[in-house]
Amino acid sequence: MDRHRIMALAQLEFIKRAEVLHFLGPPGTGKSHLATAMGVAEVKAGRSVYRCSLAELSEALTKAERDELCGILGDTA
Repeated sequence: MDRHRIMALAQLEFIKRAEVLHFLGPPGTGKSHLATAMGVAEVKAGRSVYRCSLAELSEALTKAERDELCGILGDTA
């Protein structure tokens, strides 16, 4: 990622537009560092932040879907 793009992201305008930010790339390229730095900036600005890995997000969504399905099937039984 070039310096200009990083500086643009540091303005955090994507948050005001309710956009989600994903960092993808090989290990050791600074994705976690950038995500953490942006999260810290948002917390300092008084906002809440949710940060997770793709694996954690996938697991949470799968569990939520399974729980929803169990609730639906439990209501009809």
